[in-house]
Amino acid sequence: MGRKEELYGYIAAANTEINSLTNEINKLTREINELNVTLGKVNTVLNNLDSTKSTSITNLELRDFLDNTKSEIADGFYTGLSDLLNGESFTSVSNGLADAVTAIQTLISNKQTRIQQCNNRITECRNNISSWQAEIDAIIAAERAAAEEEARRAAQQQSQG
Repeated sequence: MGRKEELYGYIAAANTEINSLTNEINKLTREINELNVTLGKVNTVLNNLDSTKSTSITNLELRDFLDNTKSEIADGFYTGLSDLLNGESFTSVSNGLADAVTAIQTLISNKQTRIQQCNNRITECRNNISSWQAEIDAIIAAERAAAEEEARRAAQQQSQG
């Protein structure tokens, strides 16, 4: 196998790699889009949870302020709800959601990094293809020039002999 055929093989392999990398980029992009949707939903839940807590605490404080009648049932209810909103369970849920946001953001960032790596490799493959094609073009030009020279010599010999 000559150099030209070897270069055609390199170009075919590089094009196959570009197709594979492009498919990977498309897959990663779809996954990022799905993660962004999930991130939005988790952020909404987290914001709603925080908003509910703030509203409930404000309502409890306002209710305590406005409630002129003191009863054990009301006191127990307000204390229980206050413990719930300020307790370990609520904090655990809130922290879990915040951790989920961080984990999703990390996944998105990792996928974006991989996309950039794929794009860099695609650029490298395209540069190699251009270089190999230029080398093939030079080989073809040299072959053509050699064939023309051979034809010129043959014509010259035929005219002399």
